[in-house]
Amino acid sequence: MNRIKEILDVEINELLEKKQIKMSKNLKEYFADFDKKYKDVVTIDKKFHEEEIGIKSFASKAKTKDTKGNFSEEYIRSRFVYALVKSGLFPKEFLCIEFNIPK
Repeated sequence: MNRIKEILDVEINELLEKKQIKMSKNLKEYFADFDKKYKDVVTIDKKFHEEEIGIKSFASKAKTKDTKGNFSEEYIRSRFVYALVKSGLFPKEFLCIEFNIPK
């Protein structure tokens, strides 16, 4: 999971340089902000996404850590979305987590 995070950090920072988007902080700093603010949160669900990040969500309740104590996929996803929204790279009005289109 850490390797995936490292790859994403590099790719996103390269995209930022190409598009010459100026942010007050880099994404690593937004990730650190999220970790500092939410490190003790036990579960994340749609209420968390809507109240803390301001995005629409249909996510079910999920733990923030796996059985080995590593951050869960849900935590990593929420952290990434938080960074996108707070940095201004992606408008929160266009984001939705776990939406379904019925068959």
